[in-house]
Amino acid sequence: MREGHGTEAAETDAVVRTVGAWAAAGGAPSEIAVCARFHAQTARIGDRLARARLPVVRVKDGESDGAAGVRVSSLHSLKGLEFRCVVVAGVTASAFPFPPAVTPADVDPLQNATDLAAERCLLFVASTRAREALYMSYSGRPSVFLDGVG
Repeated sequence: MREGHGTEAAETDAVVRTVGAWAAAGGAPSEIAVCARFHAQTARIGDRLARARLPVVRVKDGESDGAAGVRVSSLHSLKGLEFRCVVVAGVTASAFPFPPAVTPADVDPLQNATDLAAERCLLFVASTRAREALYMSYSGRPSVFLDGVG
């Protein structure tokens, strides 16, 4: 499922509601992951989850795999992991593709195509970390990579 929001605060509220609903439906917190491209956004979401009394494990902090809590991480840190439910937040036009990571087409068309493929793969890999439920969200303008995603 994908959902757009008018502000990042509204998006964060929706992420917290979604994670809370998954947990209330019997999902163990450690079977739920929330990720975003930027650490600032994952930090805000992690803080809001904690204020909502949902246990949080920040993957970058190197906590034990056995620690109880919703995994909050950058997209890169989820590579190779799998969860029952995953939120991919911040899938905006300014984050996917991330302009500094993409060579302009007028400079090098082949490198531009390669860079865009890498950006698309990053989002794809994060999305495939979910076994049962995936929630993708954005605030403002959605990424072009969401075209056709329901």
